Amino acid sequence: MPTCLPPPCNLHKIARQTGVRLIDAADNRSIGRPDGLYSCKASAKAIGSLHGEAHLALCFRLLTETGNGKAIHAASLKAVSALLLSGYVEIDGTLFYAFDKTAQRLPSPPRKAGERPQ
Repeated sequence: MPTCLPPPCNLHKIARQTGVRLIDAADNRSIGRPDGLYSCKASAKAIGSLHGEAHLALCFRLLTETGNGKAIHAASLKAVSALLLSGYVEIDGTLFYAFDKTAQRLPSPPRKAGERPQ
């Protein structure tokens, strides 16, 4: 009996299309890492393989296009994916608006010693 496997996820294509720059886990550090570098390759690959490239692209877009994507970690990517799959939210323009409002209420990331607030 043939097994039905999901199509492979082209992680780097999705990352390029959504403006996400992936780095290796060995290069991961939360403090001092420039905005826009993400070390969640394994989680992103798993989400894309299980739920499809379009779902992964939407997860990336919700984080990067709403001000929430200064640092995407595996936990935040998994949480957004689970929220989208839950059926509790409608996937439309108001979802992006809600994520924007959330980003405005989040505290700023910690500053380095001696760094002035912006």
